[in-house]
Amino acid sequence: MKKVTETELLEIQKMRESLLEIVVSIGELTLNKFLVQTQLDSISTDINAQQSAFMDFKEKERVLFEKLQQTYGTGNIDMETGEVSE
Repeated sequence: MKKVTETELLEIQKMRESLLEIVVSIGELTLNKFLVQTQLDSISTDINAQQSAFMDFKEKERVLFEKLQQTYGTGNIDMETGEVSE
């Protein structure tokens, strides 16, 4: 039976260790990527919800200002006193 030299065997073992390190690193990076993507997806969901809330706010604001304009006409409202100036 043929046998590799001790030096060749050590070289093969080092290469296997190197391959294992690479595979483990790929696994860790893939998991990290998944976790970050999950966070980004959650953030995107939150952003969409806030954008929707903003659009609802803008509609309520528009309705309120139309109502105020019909009641008081055009002008500025003093936020401290509530007085309307034209």
